[in-house]
Amino acid sequence: MAPTSSTSFPYPATLNVSNFVSLHLTSDNYLLWRTQMMALIESQELLGFLNGEYEMPQPMVQADEKEAPNPAHALWRRSDRLLRGWITSTLTKEVLGIVVGLESASEVWKALEDHFALNSQERELHLLQEISIIRKGDDPLHEYIRRFKTLCDELSVIGKSVPDQKKVFWFLQGLGPNYDNFVTTMLKPPVPLYKDLIPLLQRHEACVQHHVSSTPQVAFFGQRTFKNQNKRNFGRNHFSSKGKGFVQTKIRNETNSSIISDPRNCWVVNDQVNCNDCNNSPSRDQNNTTLASKPK
Repeated sequence: MAPTSSTSFPYPATLNVSNFVSLHLTSDNYLLWRTQMMALIESQELLGFLNGEYEMPQPMVQADEKEAPNPAHALWRRSDRLLRGWITSTLTKEVLGIVVGLESASEVWKALEDHFALNSQERELHLLQEISIIRKGDDPLHEYIRRFKTLCDELSVIGKSVPDQKKVFWFLQGLGPNYDNFVTTMLKPPVPLYKDLIPLLQRHEACVQHHVSSTPQVAFFGQRTFKNQNKRNFGRNHFSSKGKGFVQTKIRNETNSSIISDPRNCWVVNDQVNCNDCNNSPSRDQNNTTLASKPK
């Protein structure tokens, strides 16, 4: 905008900045702070002081063949100082040192942009490295999910959201060998979205835990049945674990999630685990009560 002696500039001096900008700028929240601050600046029509639209008028003008102070310059300077004050009042002590000695709002704004743009690139590389090598290890599943989500959220904060396909791949990659069967199933097309992957994994985990907790009871039942039958067959020369007197069971490594052939065959209703890999009919609880059918 070409300023003249009669030019006026926005001057919302009575506005309370803290009502609109709740964050103080630190080394970790630049994009969040910028989002709040920019919304306030635009709403008060002060963006022109940052992008050059409101050019600074000359301090002096010719009047009656003499130089005189330019009223437009005084008005511009007043509004620019107000905006600079808004920005610096929301900086923490550690950040304020970056802008000490800068005169205009645009100089302050650019100094912050330049500083945090460099920091954002370094942080992006660090976070991308962390998320690509994250591993569940011995952590509980909920803790691994929380750690992975934290990395994704931190990347989003600096404007580098992780594409859903990469998010699914990195998350599955970090689960470890106990989840090989689950990972293989999930990577078969169509690969689920990340928001759908987590509930599938949680149901799978619940089903695995159900198998682990029920396996000792099944094994005991098989041994007891064999013992009772063996009494009737006492004196015979041989026995076979495949005969009528021995209940066949599938005992697998309790820590190996491959006990479930397809996580999509497992579901939970009212905290009860249902699994098509165990039984084609509805599952039953310990009181022999039929559980809910698999949701359609």
